[in-house]
Amino acid sequence: MASKGNQGKVLKGKSKGPVVVLDIGSKCVKLALFERGKKDLVLKAFSIVKIPPDVILGKDIIDRQVLIDKIRDAYARLGTDTTNVIVNIAGGDVKSKVMVIPFYKKKEKLAEAVDWKIKEELHVDPTEIVRDYEILGMSQIAESVDILVGTAKLSLVYDIMDIIRASGLEPVMITSDLVSLFRVIEALDLKDLPGDNVFFHMGYEVALLVHIKDGQVQQMLEVPSGIKSYVDNLSRFYDLRVEEAEEIAIHGPSPNIERASFEETMGSLHDRFLSPDKFIPALGEPGAKFNFFISGGGSQLYGITSFVKTKYGIDLKTLDVSGLFVVEEPIKELRESIHLLPIVVGDVIHFYKKEHRVNLLPLEGGIEAVGAVKEVSLLPHILGALFIWLLIVVGIIVLTIGTSRRISGLKSQIVSLQAEEAELQKKANEIREYKQEIDDARRKIDLIKQLQVGRTKYVQLLDEVNKVLPSGCWLEALKRNGDYLNISGAALSNMRISQFMTNLRKSPIVDSVSLLSIEVAGSQEEKYASFELNVKLK
Repeated sequence: MASKGNQGKVLKGKSKGPVVVLDIGSKCVKLALFERGKKDLVLKAFSIVKIPPDVILGKDIIDRQVLIDKIRDAYARLGTDTTNVIVNIAGGDVKSKVMVIPFYKKKEKLAEAVDWKIKEELHVDPTEIVRDYEILGMSQIAESVDILVGTAKLSLVYDIMDIIRASGLEPVMITSDLVSLFRVIEALDLKDLPGDNVFFHMGYEVALLVHIKDGQVQQMLEVPSGIKSYVDNLSRFYDLRVEEAEEIAIHGPSPNIERASFEETMGSLHDRFLSPDKFIPALGEPGAKFNFFISGGGSQLYGITSFVKTKYGIDLKTLDVSGLFVVEEPIKELRESIHLLPIVVGDVIHFYKKEHRVNLLPLEGGIEAVGAVKEVSLLPHILGALFIWLLIVVGIIVLTIGTSRRISGLKSQIVSLQAEEAELQKKANEIREYKQEIDDARRKIDLIKQLQVGRTKYVQLLDEVNKVLPSGCWLEALKRNGDYLNISGAALSNMRISQFMTNLRKSPIVDSVSLLSIEVAGSQEEKYASFELNVKLK
């Protein structure tokens, strides 16, 4: 288990030397060689190697040997003999969070408070994890401190270490994606911006979200949506290969796809996968103002900036890390990959940080030697124990006598209170019956009012849907839930579905329309498109 002393020992004498940063993604492996100069962080070399499909699914490594080979390939391109490597990990077995604990001067007390807080808030067993923490500063709560905590399952950490060592490298630090993103936010002086600030790093499979309000971290979480979520939907909707769907997700529609329809589809996908108010409800309130920063491959998605501007009335800002390091000589592929580097840069900033760092590298050296224990006489300890035992016996006798007297007095009070309780319970039952009758009458009145109001509105709703339904498009089911209407149906082509959605948006009783799913149905000879829409009513 990592500790303050362990991290200092692991990194002793290496904090100014070169180090390799390894970022393993589901689509590619990124390696960077950094060195800390007198004033600047220097990027000496960078390489990126694509990973074949199905080698990594989500954060699960399916083919270890292929991944090891790709890491070796990427490392060979760096042209260095430095084998010390920093690696970041993520997934459900990795948790990062800012917590508030009581402040203790003694390290042992502080560590006990951290373990208790981990059990309470992260619901993990400290014996099954590697855990480490860093004190960020005094909390707004009196006599408390804010701490940055990182935990990971031991099995995951050792699995990653085995892969790194099989690649010919030696891990000197293991940190989490969220901690590295937080380091970049600090380095760019964005942590203390006033108001709400959302930082969204979108990768291929998942995204990272950090919410900071007035300098205090509110949330640090992984969001189960990334570029792949867009690609899968575009592939199904336009019947494209994955490679084609990835291309249009970034660069826009191909000539055979209607631009207006494509922009509506991308807007709907942005609304599903890029709306921070789904995780931070306060941002969805009318008039809410906040800063929205984005990084990762998802920052290049088509129409993402205009979507944020239209929906929230703010400018989407890019989390640009290019100013956090210098490059002595031009590096191939760096310019087109700069948006992929926040986690890599965060890793190395975390490594070179002077103060205590969150390092999930297990302590493998075993129990350190301790000084020899001097022999002492046991007699003083025995006499002291006997004296304490005598005091305890006398105290128990005195306590027993006093307790017996109090019990006698309490018994008489209990009898009196029981009689009073029975009388009060009888009156309470009568009041409860009257209240139930009143509530039943009110519910019946409210139900009658709702039926009178909703009777004409529902007829109007069905008539409006029928008016805007284009030819070659038919409905199979309509379900209404409050202000939302779920429509299931089918059409002879995707364009007719798109026309139906456009007609619905123009309806005076419709607020918004979202495409939930679209699938090819029917026999080989007679194919049609089955769809499901979610309509929000005004």
